[in-house]
Amino acid sequence: MLIRKHIAKIAAVAAAPLLAATLGTGTAHAGVTVAPIKFSNGYCLDVSGGNFVVGATVQLWGCNGTSAQDWWLRQTDSTHFEVHSASTNDPQGRMLCLNNWEGGDKTGNHMRLYSCSEGSWGDTTFNWVYKGNGRQMQPRSASANCVNSWGGLYQGAEARLYGCLDSVEENIISYPAPL
Repeated sequence: MLIRKHIAKIAAVAAAPLLAATLGTGTAHAGVTVAPIKFSNGYCLDVSGGNFVVGATVQLWGCNGTSAQDWWLRQTDSTHFEVHSASTNDPQGRMLCLNNWEGGDKTGNHMRLYSCSEGSWGDTTFNWVYKGNGRQMQPRSASANCVNSWGGLYQGAEARLYGCLDSVEENIISYPAPL
């Protein structure tokens, strides 16, 4: 009987990290390149407060190496990709993607996290556009607007859609390699 109790304790201790990973913050799939998406203004795309849930605000924040700034890209066809958050606190364990929250091509649309498998394909997939010397990220459902540091250059500026420009508010200088 004593041996069974000892084995049960060992099993419980060994299972704790697995249980924590299952119930806590999930991570990206093995083998993907996880990295920040850096804008030329010195800020990175960031999940506000590290709150990895559906509807979480995505903002620009000073690059700091936290999980709130870890992303990975999944190529969906020859020109489009999904932008996956490397972490999730979703109660259903869903992977979360950058999403054009209101949909379409309207200036001011918010960028938020949404389930990668449940969003409108045109609002959870993006492509690169090139204005001037810069590279901008545009939702598939948009034709004139790109992800922008809304309201100017400051820490905590919301990521929203604005007309594609060669500007520090939109130019992306580094990102993870697509999978």
